[in-house]
Amino acid sequence: MTRDPARDLAIAWSMFRGASQAAYRTARKAEDGMGARGRGWALWKALIVYAD
Repeated sequence: MTRDPARDLAIAWSMFRGASQAAYRTARKAEDGMGARGRGWALWKALIVYAD
């Protein structure tokens, strides 16, 4: 199974806002679809924590 690099972008949606979020995505060289998948990973993690 291949690791999805968008998982790393979940931190950008969880911890950063505004310009720092954009800078993180730029530094990670995120492709167009990676942003949406990163948001999905962040939502998944939040729902896991909420369910506990």
